Amino acid sequence: MGRLRPVVIVGIFILSLWALVLVHEATASAPASPSGCSNIIVNSDFESVGGWQIYPSPATPIYESAPDRSGTAMRLGVIGTTNQAAYSSIEQTVTIPADATKAELRWDFYAIAQGAADGDRQQVIILDPTTWQRLELLWSERRNDRTWLTAVADMSAYRGQTIALYFDVYNDGLDGATAMYLDNVVLEVCTSTTATPTATPTATPSSGVRIAFIEYNPPGPDLDGEYVRIENNGTASVDMSGWTLSDEAGHTFTFPTFTLPPGGSVRVWTGSGTNTATDLYWGEPQPLWNNDGDTAYLRDATNALIDTYTYPVTTPTRTLTPSPT
Repeated sequence: MGRLRPVVIVGIFILSLWALVLVHEATASAPASPSGCSNIIVNSDFESVGGWQIYPSPATPIYESAPDRSGTAMRLGVIGTTNQAAYSSIEQTVTIPADATKAELRWDFYAIAQGAADGDRQQVIILDPTTWQRLELLWSERRNDRTWLTAVADMSAYRGQTIALYFDVYNDGLDGATAMYLDNVVLEVCTSTTATPTATPTATPSSGVRIAFIEYNPPGPDLDGEYVRIENNGTASVDMSGWTLSDEAGHTFTFPTFTLPPGGSVRVWTGSGTNTATDLYWGEPQPLWNNDGDTAYLRDATNALIDTYTYPVTTPTRTLTPSPT
């Protein structure tokens, strides 16, 4: 299997907040990027070898001629062989420029699911390429369209960051078998050609601190795996002593004496443990973050609101919905 451990994938079928839509039935080749824009994916059409890290497993992805397609595509998953538990995954690390005015990820896929419905998934995951921690579950479904479709996701939230794009088909080896052909993976980035003078505000030390992620539905017991990750994207250390983190119900965690360095992050775990420079513990006896939606509020020691993070009650828009060509 690949570098992504099973515990990272199994059971994380909750989708994220940003827009992901199925825009049309996919054509055989990706459209050219407009002037001032470029595709930063290497070997995006899989017509050569390279660019992608292919992870060996019982269902190692392979370059292969795909149904109703000229040239080659990448095949992931279990098809034409004995069904077995396997992660079939490829990855490419990219850096999205901080000055990007547009960052849009598109990929063509041909999804196949055989047999009774089970825990198999076709997935796209955004990872931190250094820690290999999941940043976002971009897409996770078990589809059987058996036609080429195109998915589109806005990636502008990752401007100025280096991320790993991880495409994966997970088979649990039980009732059915799932596969996916992948082609024309494009990350189109546009940058402004003309700089517009703007006034530069005076930054406060806390201006770079934000809530980056909430693990509200982890694999296994929620209390053991729930956490909120807070990042300092600024250029100065931030004294977070006396800051508070709370949910909609009013449960409140008060930070102990703690400083978050520039570029650093800290996880605030719901349960109990020993505080370190990267992990703090709320000490609650029960899970806090509702699986059907909640909002986190981060306030400084003066009770000024620094950031909020909301995940939805309803099914978010990253679910793919077929639309006519």
